[in-house]
Amino acid sequence: MSQIKVIKGNLNNKDRARNMRGIKKYEDKINFIIKNNIDASNTGDKKTFKHRIASIKGDKEFSKFIQDKKDSGKYFEDKKEDEDIINRESTNKIEGQEELGENKHDDSMYDDESEVKVEDPYLVKKLKDYIPKTDSEIKEFCKKYNLKKGFDIIFENERVIIIDKPAGIMVHPDDRSTEVTVSDMNYNLYPNMRDVGEGDRFGIVHRLDRNTTGVLVLCKTRDAHHDTKNVFKTHKIRKVYRAIVEGNVRDDMGVIDKPMARTRSDFRKKGVVDMFSKDFRGAERSAITRYKVLARSEDKKMTYVELYPLTGRTHQLRVHMRSIRHPIIGDDLYGSEKGATLAGRSMLHAYKIEFTLRKQEVKATANVPKDMQEIIDKNFKM
Repeated sequence: MSQIKVIKGNLNNKDRARNMRGIKKYEDKINFIIKNNIDASNTGDKKTFKHRIASIKGDKEFSKFIQDKKDSGKYFEDKKEDEDIINRESTNKIEGQEELGENKHDDSMYDDESEVKVEDPYLVKKLKDYIPKTDSEIKEFCKKYNLKKGFDIIFENERVIIIDKPAGIMVHPDDRSTEVTVSDMNYNLYPNMRDVGEGDRFGIVHRLDRNTTGVLVLCKTRDAHHDTKNVFKTHKIRKVYRAIVEGNVRDDMGVIDKPMARTRSDFRKKGVVDMFSKDFRGAERSAITRYKVLARSEDKKMTYVELYPLTGRTHQLRVHMRSIRHPIIGDDLYGSEKGATLAGRSMLHAYKIEFTLRKQEVKATANVPKDMQEIIDKNFKM
């Protein structure tokens, strides 16, 4: 294995030099060879490669230093290989640990290394450009979703609020819509949340899809946001979902352990990775879901299940149920054929969440929504 060496120069910021010296643990990935350098073996920086690269790439002073090295011929021995590594690590970071949603930019709250704070230029710009919704827009939104004084609160303490999110509502703004979101409501209803979260995601620490209902955790303070984010990252949390799926699920209980990745054919979708398909891009990420059958319909065409995600990937439950040929009813993106006639949306509900925050137990349960309960009452004997 090649000896790793790193840049030695007259840098104004010692952190930049320390970042570069810390590359020693990635000896199999990158080989920085420059004249006038030092050996990395005497350093012990713990930051991960991708966060060092992210911070270095955005540093203008460091970029100038690299350019000077380029001009003098003292740069990477294999520039192309190193750039590929940097780009690949950047892509992995963007993939992140997203439980739900369709964000295509860096989202450090869902990243596997989220304890290392990286300021994402995209989110900084989103905050700078954010325009609060008007009172009339908020009023119209509340009228549309039959909200009296905001969302139904099912748990609250000095650190967090847990709401019961209705179907049809986005958790935070994106680049394709100007509609009111949960984040917008937080900005208007809870002024203290305006300084909590990242970018224009006020108080937001995780997400649910637009048409997924149920428990959603909101953070009141920066400390709470940091601690809760870490709870999600380390999987020290119990999440329970309920869903109605197509077909007769054979086993009463089971585990779906299938890695996931983004698809090439549809930017909105994720899929399980297998050796025969080439319709995948980006990093392959582990994903595990446990399930339990609660009831089967009398005609055996539907099954009511409880789902327990042990990891938090984008669309994980939807993708995993599709992978065992039991797509969630109403989820036409992932192959449901009954959505148009039986359900107007995906029949997936975030039923319960449990975790501990600063030695204080947090528990919340959201009742199954009316439209989903009607299908259950009509088709299942509980």
